Amino acid sequence: LKILTDGRSDLPGPLSQLGLGRDGTFFMIAAGRANHAGSGDWKGITTGNSSFIGIEGENLGTRNEFPWPTVQMDAYRRGVAAILKHIGQGSQMCCGHKEYALPKGRKPDPLFDMNVFRLEVDMIMKGTAPPPVLIPSVDPLGRPTLRRGDTGSLVAQIQTQLNVNTSGGGVGSFGPKTEATVRKFQEDKGLVPDGIVGPKTWAALDGI
Repeated sequence: LKILTDGRSDLPGPLSQLGLGRDGTFFMIAAGRANHAGSGDWKGITTGNSSFIGIEGENLGTRNEFPWPTVQMDAYRRGVAAILKHIGQGSQMCCGHKEYALPKGRKPDPLFDMNVFRLEVDMIMKGTAPPPVLIPSVDPLGRPTLRRGDTGSLVAQIQTQLNVNTSGGGVGSFGPKTEATVRKFQEDKGLVPDGIVGPKTWAALDGI
């Protein structure tokens, strides 16, 4: 989020209008122009930075992170569908960096198939998409699903189990440090690294 807001050493921010977290949360970065597209062409539009609504999906930028968490991809499709419906455009006006950017090959992202993505967005817009598969709100023991922004003794318990560094504060607060540590734990356990402590992650934590 800091990079999207402030930019990089070679490119000032904002770098997109929206950010999309691994847990499916959308973050408003900016309104108006953002430096996310550069030179390119999609359906005759060549002013990407000022004409497109850019969504940057949070990830490490490595191929071994693919596929992305289901909850993130579902939010991506539904968010794009909502935006297109609001501005009165069809799914054909959704494009990826790799499709817009010129010269071809300048941007390789996103790694997922944009034709499939557009088809799924179109299904959502037409009301023919299957309902999303939601993470259960509690596990079999009655423990709630926890994510970024939650607080309480169970968050503190997770922080203790995973040795989250809370020396600067944040005990019992599910912030970015806790989320990053949860993701690493999930990755090590072969789980989807979405940073959400749901039933599968609770079960893995019980094994510590």
